[in-house]
Amino acid sequence: MLVFVLTFLKGWMYMYIGSKGWYVKKLKEKGIRYIEGRKIERYKTHVLANLLHESQSK
Repeated sequence: MLVFVLTFLKGWMYMYIGSKGWYVKKLKEKGIRYIEGRKIERYKTHVLANLLHESQSK
């Protein structure tokens, strides 16, 4: 049971900083869900990183 709980927590609660999922989460916290009519999940990590950097510098 303990192994299942740890696996569940690792898979759903933690993300590596700088991963694509981390960028998606941060952009969604800022209210950005679409870029040019496409969901942000469809873009590569470097595009999301640049968008987050642009949104923070404003």
